Parts: sequence; structure tokens; C-alpha cells
Amino acid sequence: MSTTIFGTHDGRDVRAARIRSGAIEAEVIERGAAIRDMQVEVAGRPRRVVLGLKTLEDYRRYSPHMGAIAGRVANRTRNARVPVDGREWQLDANQDARHQLHGGANGFGIQNWTIIHADATSIVLALHDPAGSNGYPGAVDTICRYEITGDHTLRIAITATCDAATPINLATHSYFNLSGDPDIRDHHLTIDGRFYTPLDGELITKGEIIAVAGTSYDMTAGRRIRDAGTTFNLNYLLDFPGPDGLARAGRLESPGRDLALEVWTSEPGVQVYDADLTRVPVQGLHDWTYGAFCGLCMEPQRTPNAPNIRHFGDAILRPGQVYRQTTEYRFFP
Repeated sequence: MSTTIFGTHDGRDVRAARIRSGAIEAEVIERGAAIRDMQVEVAGRPRRVVLGLKTLEDYRRYSPHMGAIAGRVANRTRNARVPVDGREWQLDANQDARHQLHGGANGFGIQNWTIIHADATSIVLALHDPAGSNGYPGAVDTICRYEITGDHTLRIAITATCDAATPINLATHSYFNLSGDPDIRDHHLTIDGRFYTPLDGELITKGEIIAVAGTSYDMTAGRRIRDAGTTFNLNYLLDFPGPDGLARAGRLESPGRDLALEVWTSEPGVQVYDADLTRVPVQGLHDWTYGAFCGLCMEPQRTPNAPNIRHFGDAILRPGQVYRQTTEYRFFP
């Protein structure tokens, strides 16, 4: 297993590993199990397709979830409280000192995972999150496997088990940019969601489910991001998975239409975020600073705030069960 040292966190070396096959090369770091870099060969030349930062300190200070696995519960949880089997749990409130975002101040995307296997085409990482972490009941053990399959696909397979009932909702959080330009609004975007869950003024799902037809959020036919006339930071509900257990969440195409990405997932929804609030004052791997609209996130996940909204479905993992999530990034150069 070949790894390099990317930095030090909590007194421990943070390692990185690279994989390559066909047209894809990627680097994953232990902090947050994050994809730090991914390149796809286009017309014989590598092209960087995700945003990444140069140092571990940059991740700490400016973008803790870039490329990471967000959890134990991704997205925003109202009042940082969740009911589990008749008992309400107070969680770490790291969003406006009231709500929780991405599992708390020491969520999965910030913790040190451990690379337990790395070969030419795959990386496997593990994380033990103890009972009481960020206020959650029960200990959770999570395995995340990154694997390049075929020539143009990166597959992310995540499993988790617990020793006591606990909410869980993980999300992959890469920022995609298929052209290398500082603004992604000329990318062409299709979202395969005919319904969305509207937000309140604090960006938390209210419990409603609304059709996208006739709204600025209707991206089912595909169009340039800027032509939607709105910003994106919301969850779309997807159709049921196909025979292979995956449904297409969306398709992103570069302005020149020379590279496309499709996101396929086992999850019932996808959070789409156009980075309108992003402000990273240091240069990233692209050698320019990451400002508003620098990348697009398509984050497969269960419906945000689901533990507090019964009709959004069960988001509780119990002992003896296995949480499973599969997401594929399929590239078309």
C-alpha cells in the first residue's frame, strides 16, 4: 500500500493515496475521506474536474467539507435536535449556534479516517465514530471504498453499522468544474428530479414537496446554469433506481461540450449547490482562488432534516442493519 503524508491533524499524520485507471486519476486524503484531486483525460490531455486545496491548513480554515464524506447526518438539522425511538437528542449546534450542519463541528467530513487498503485502482478508508460524538447516540463504524471501474467511472461505495439506534445520512461533497474556468454558470446542467423540498429562510427543509414544473428550479430538460435565473442550494427528489439499484441524479456538461459528468446513485435525493456562498481566499489546485460559482456540488443523500419530518422516510440505522450507499461519477470525454 503506497501512501504519502499530506499533513498533520490532531497529532496524527494525514495520508494521501492516488489511484489511476483508463482516463481517470484521483487522489484521496484521510481527513474527511475527501477527494482532493481528480483528473480526466480529454483529447489526450489531463483535465482537473474537482476543486481541491493545496494544504491541510487550507482545508481547516476555508473549506472543511470540500470533496469530503459529510455526516453522521449531512445537510442541516433543525434546532440540532433529533428524535430516536421516543427520546430527543440534543446535537452539536455548529450552524448559527442553533442548528446543525453536516453532522456537527467534528463531523465525518472533518475527522481523520484511516486508509486500510490502497492499490492501483481502489482506496478503502474506515472511520469509528464513538457514541456521543457531536451529540449522537450509538457508535458508528463506516467503510468508504473509492474504485475506478472501466475507463471513465469512479464508484463510491459506503457502508455503516452501529451499536445503538442512530440517525445517519451520508453525502459525497465534491465541487465539480469541468472546464477549469473560475465560474461554472456556463456549464449545461440537467437534474433528473421532478420534485424538490423547499427551504425556509435558514436553508432548512420545511417538510413540503413541490413539483419543479413551472419554477426556476426545473432543470429536467437541461440548460445553462445561468439561464435558470436563480441560485441552487436545495434538494431534489429522484425517481426510483433502475435494475442495477442506481438512478441518474443529473448530468453536467462543460461549456464547450467536450466533457460531461453523470452522477448515478442509490440515494432518493440529491442536493444541488452552485457554490454561490463560497469564498476561499487562497489559491486552490487550479492556481486561482475559489469564489462564488467556482464549482457545482451534486450530493446524493436522503432527504435533509428527515429525522424531524416523518413523511420524509426513516433515516435511523439500528443494530444488526447495514447502511449502504453507492454513487458513481461517470465521465464522457
